Amino acid sequence: MLTDPSNVDVPYAFRRFINEASSLLSGFENFIGIPVLPILMSPYRFIDSSVVNAFYTAVRGLSDVNDLAVILNSIGGDVDEAYLLARYLQGIVKGRLIVYVPRLAKCCSIHCISR
Repeated sequence: MLTDPSNVDVPYAFRRFINEASSLLSGFENFIGIPVLPILMSPYRFIDSSVVNAFYTAVRGLSDVNDLAVILNSIGGDVDEAYLLARYLQGIVKGRLIVYVPRLAKCCSIHCISR
């Protein structure tokens, strides 16, 4: 799994979430047999240039990845920035690129739009 292992200045609740999510993601990686990159955002956080810049920083140095699965939990955002993110992923993955969008992401976007 591709995560930052440092726990410096990370609140306890978030550290606990990361620890629990890490074991779930590791199990998912073992199940599908390829590395998993989680892109998980709150229901009030949209894909924008700051998210894409943070993503580039997080995965800088990755190149020529054979296969990659991405779990994308977002309610949407800037189409151009999402396009740049997708093109970047396509550029670093040589084999299969699989993107999983949890049903919750779709439900959140419908809920936010219907308000």
